[in-house]
Amino acid sequence: MVQALETFVRQRDFRQRARLLFNIYDTDGDGFVGKNDLLSTLRHLSVEQGVSDAELSKACDAMLDAFDSDGDRRLSLQEFSDLVEQSNQLGSGDSVQKLVGSRG
Repeated sequence: MVQALETFVRQRDFRQRARLLFNIYDTDGDGFVGKNDLLSTLRHLSVEQGVSDAELSKACDAMLDAFDSDGDRRLSLQEFSDLVEQSNQLGSGDSVQKLVGSRG
């Protein structure tokens, strides 16, 4: 299943991939990715990695601090796309600290 999703995502252009990821992260469907959306999705992604809720919360705050350009504490599609683009430039194995540090 994961491999099929990866293949599907790779076949799309950047805007389509960013929109797909945005829709996955927007868990409450309000058209924005807020801290609760980030926490919910990252919990599912890191369940086997032993990352604490405190660490996830700190990472979410750092992402919002770095990419929330209008200060409303949630990411619009454009702000989320900026995050995805920056993470693509750094590579998938890079940490959140490197990701948000590159914005400063």
